[in-house]
Amino acid sequence: MLQQIRKLKILRVLFSLSFFISGIIINLIQFSLYVSVRPVDKKLYRRLNYYLIYTLFSQVVAISEWWSGSRVRMFFADEKSRDSHAVDHTLYIMNHRYELDWLYAWMVLDKYELDWLYAWMVLDKYESLGSAKSFAKKSLKWLPIIGWGWVLDEFIFLDRDWKKDSVTLPKALDQLMAYESPIALLLFSEGTRFTESKYENSIAFAKQRGLPQLKYHLLPRTKGFAFCVQHIKDNYPDAVIYDIQLRFDDNAIHLPSLTSIVRAKPLSGDLYLRRIPITDVPTDTEEDINTFLYDLYQKKDDLMEYHQKNGKFPGILVEKSRRIAPLINWMSWFVFVMISLSYILLNVFASGNLYLIISTTLIFAFALGSVYMMIGSTKIKKGSKYGTKSDNRNKSDSQLNPNNNLDNNSSLRKRLNENNTSESIEN
Repeated sequence: MLQQIRKLKILRVLFSLSFFISGIIINLIQFSLYVSVRPVDKKLYRRLNYYLIYTLFSQVVAISEWWSGSRVRMFFADEKSRDSHAVDHTLYIMNHRYELDWLYAWMVLDKYELDWLYAWMVLDKYESLGSAKSFAKKSLKWLPIIGWGWVLDEFIFLDRDWKKDSVTLPKALDQLMAYESPIALLLFSEGTRFTESKYENSIAFAKQRGLPQLKYHLLPRTKGFAFCVQHIKDNYPDAVIYDIQLRFDDNAIHLPSLTSIVRAKPLSGDLYLRRIPITDVPTDTEEDINTFLYDLYQKKDDLMEYHQKNGKFPGILVEKSRRIAPLINWMSWFVFVMISLSYILLNVFASGNLYLIISTTLIFAFALGSVYMMIGSTKIKKGSKYGTKSDNRNKSDSQLNPNNNLDNNSSLRKRLNENNTSESIEN
């Protein structure tokens, strides 16, 4: 019976309308607080906005876990990684291979009250979904509901022009680190989602520069990572890094996409989480930080290899049940929006005013189109040209090419090789 209900296309349409209208309402409340409360009391604004962003994001988590039946398994590297998760300001370094990496990470964080959808699922399991932050390309700030919400939630938007980003990053990082409650700042160091063409370019670049040739990842961009780690370590030494690795079964029936979630297709993802104190990152020189990042991604490659052979990640398995709070929040918004829409539609059609009927129909069409535009923005084929041949990676200007400082650096290559062979994945 439930499976038959999930196949009803009208429900998907109604869910989409509910998310759009509730999102607009939440954005309007956010904006009103942004212009009225934030200039006077930032701490109060952030406390209030925490719950607003939660009630928006958790609808997506609820659809993922309760509607589609998706689940996430967490594998912690050790007890410290498990017990200290979501306790400190955290920089999450995550692979960017899937359309849903963000959601799975955030699903986990809400259960202690994760690509991007799974990031949300992780955060939800730790009751920290409202604290989710991320680096995002600047164009996403114009995306209805989600993009607007990110702007009002003080996400960090990047121009992907280092001359501009190097000026705005310090202030943006300081702004987030000033939060009283621990934040979860998500960073995809690869800079763009994994595709075959980008991977080929990444391998060619690695061969040219004598850098690690990764099997499951694009070569990470070092400039922004080095800058952020140096700034955070110097000013906020209590912060931590969490190395997060997401993998779906290659033989899964359904593709890991937001479309699958909306169509109630269950997805199963595994996440590996390893805690790294920010003070453990060597920062004497930029070369030291670059070495650390390349070594980190070599370990990520090893983790993917391990999972492919064993069907799981190493470490301590933690499986948290889905929380009822996202479901209650989602259903509350859904009922409220449906009752309101029914009332409006009855009055509109009862009026017999043709212009009013047409205008209302166009508004609903715009709402649905906006939701599908949001879904489309998560698709890999809609990813940026970052990492493609049209990207500026191979330009001689060191500001545009974050890896230029590694040219002919034999000492760095030697240290990378030593680091990559000195530790096994089980450690």
